[in-house]
Amino acid sequence: MGNENDIRDMEDMEGLEDIEVDYDLNPTDLYTCICACDWDNALVALERNPIESKTWVVKSDPCSDDDDAVRFLPLHSACARQPPLDIVISLLTAYSEASSIIDDNG
Repeated sequence: MGNENDIRDMEDMEGLEDIEVDYDLNPTDLYTCICACDWDNALVALERNPIESKTWVVKSDPCSDDDDAVRFLPLHSACARQPPLDIVISLLTAYSEASSIIDDNG
């Protein structure tokens, strides 16, 4: 999963308020698994690198003239895909604040 050269050193970013990765260039392993509804490997990715639960995935609109981008956390993306309960519990255990953070879709 994921190219080691594309993965940021998440441990060095723990103190940052908003951790972001680009949807097209370097999505996290956790996010990639969630998008594929690969729930077993999502749990593995989350266990391996729990900081990814706090990582915003940002997708820019190349057709837009402004700097607006869509941002979402793994919990947001997972819930949109009707995940198994253990995924939701694991994501909330790793980053409970995600449940109260609003993404661009509300």
